[in-house]
Amino acid sequence: MTIAIEACPRAAFVPAQRATDGMSTEDVWCLVDRARQGDQFAFSMLYEQHFDSVFGYVLVRTKDRSLTEEITSETFLKAFRRLDSLSYHGTSFRAWVMTIARNLVIDDAKSARRRYEVFLPEGFDAPSDTADPAAQLCARAEAAAIRDCMQWLTPDQRECLHLRFFEHLPVEEVARIMRRRDVAVRVLQMRAVRRLRDLYCADSGGSKRLARQ
Repeated sequence: MTIAIEACPRAAFVPAQRATDGMSTEDVWCLVDRARQGDQFAFSMLYEQHFDSVFGYVLVRTKDRSLTEEITSETFLKAFRRLDSLSYHGTSFRAWVMTIARNLVIDDAKSARRRYEVFLPEGFDAPSDTADPAAQLCARAEAAAIRDCMQWLTPDQRECLHLRFFEHLPVEEVARIMRRRDVAVRVLQMRAVRRLRDLYCADSGGSKRLARQ
């Protein structure tokens, strides 16, 4: 879906790149400016464009759909109230709202002492419909093995892999969300992939299909 956004002077300061499906970075910042001026429809468009990313990220951390719905709602409520604090220099709306979600998850963990487990996005282990039955069986078995292995990673490693490979966020944005330096995120990612590969290979009898990223 392509969304037409009225011209916005601030867009001249924003790099020309795609922010979300069907919406450019310039479009997102124009919506932010309109939402700051009280345009509820503009904020509802921001909500629609970023809901799935926030919901999926929180679900990875909590593995509790009811809690995820609660935290996701609170995330966007806080985002709406704090729009005036968002600067278009050095960040993106997506990274900013994901940071709010991360802080809420951390706060909930501290207060409730919940045990968070790894959760892979729905459909992760669903192979292509065009695959033959044997290939489908192998793909599902491989996905299940990877899911089991991910539970042995540290919470930070799981979070990093999710943001990088499921949300497809660049290292710079992951660093802002996780409050780390870019180089620290790269090292964390490298170690997480290496650890996951080692666990997977050991669990699957030496399979080498999990490639180094």
